Amino acid sequence: MKKHFTVLMNLVLILAGMFTHTAHATCVKDGFCDRPIQMGVSISNTPSSPFIYAGTAGMRVHPFGNPALKLILSNNHVLGAVGPDLCPNSADGYPPPMTWAVQPGSLDLGFDPGNDPSYLAGVVFKFVPIDFTPGARNRVDAAVAITTPDYASAEILGLGQPSPTLGTATVGMPITKSGRTTGVTTGTVIAVNSTVNVSYGSCGTATFVGQVMTTAGLGASGDSGSIVLEQATNTPVGLYFAGSALSGVMNPILDVYTALKVFVDADESEGISSLAELQQKAASMPVDARIRLLKQVQKRHEARLLSVPGVNGVGIGMDEAGKNTVLVVFYEKLTDKVRKAIPSELEGVPVRLIESGAFVAH
Repeated sequence: MKKHFTVLMNLVLILAGMFTHTAHATCVKDGFCDRPIQMGVSISNTPSSPFIYAGTAGMRVHPFGNPALKLILSNNHVLGAVGPDLCPNSADGYPPPMTWAVQPGSLDLGFDPGNDPSYLAGVVFKFVPIDFTPGARNRVDAAVAITTPDYASAEILGLGQPSPTLGTATVGMPITKSGRTTGVTTGTVIAVNSTVNVSYGSCGTATFVGQVMTTAGLGASGDSGSIVLEQATNTPVGLYFAGSALSGVMNPILDVYTALKVFVDADESEGISSLAELQQKAASMPVDARIRLLKQVQKRHEARLLSVPGVNGVGIGMDEAGKNTVLVVFYEKLTDKVRKAIPSELEGVPVRLIESGAFVAH
């Protein structure tokens, strides 16, 4: 462990020597931002050729027990992908050689800059693999790149610093995010504990469980990797990664922290300092008895509901009146077949149909 830490810190020092530091985090032509970059801005990997693409540098985090090591958090399909296919799981992480993350993303530059230090934002350290095998149940689309404080700020563009506390998304919660494409937007959580099918184009379709669904307009293509915050407190509650014209999809932030063994990094507080402390904090958070009941009903009927052609998600949300939590079924487009195949209630629990369109990685 000590050797591993020393190698990482030496790598950070090497990176610091490569970085060209400037005094202010101001974004200028073609999305390029002076260093240290704020989070919420364009980022991608190199090599991306023959394609160009861009996602969002979501939030600065650090590993548990090592607050000196700074990481940029985003999605696997942003920081875990390289050309020629740009599929998740294809980047090189630790140990070196490691894939370079560049700012702005190659889509905003209009070309792949290669290993040009002028555009370096960090090097990809780790990603959580996405399993595209039918029947696989993924929880997060997440990755981190090593950076330095001189090169990546804890500030999120337009939103300030995130709160170094553990948050959880709840149905009806007002939320906000800052992303590469749509900037600062707001929305509402419409469902939790959702199982959804997400298309990654030619790379395949992956099933995700335990996801949080949002109202339309929170994000768009290129906003993948944005951190979603509770509006009232600036507490991170999710990692945005997919959506449609009618809804957005994000990983619960607890799952992201747990999978990568990291926590939100703030300039003045370490926050939660160990995985055990995180798990203890999560276990102490209140759980709605109604949600607990609906999770059991959902579990018993989810596979059958998802087998209906046109259905692409099942979760727990509010009824149309906004008064009671119910099961929700997301479908691409309402057809007579869908209408007839989905019961109005299951085990006495009402079922609400929500048109969502197809979910695509953003």
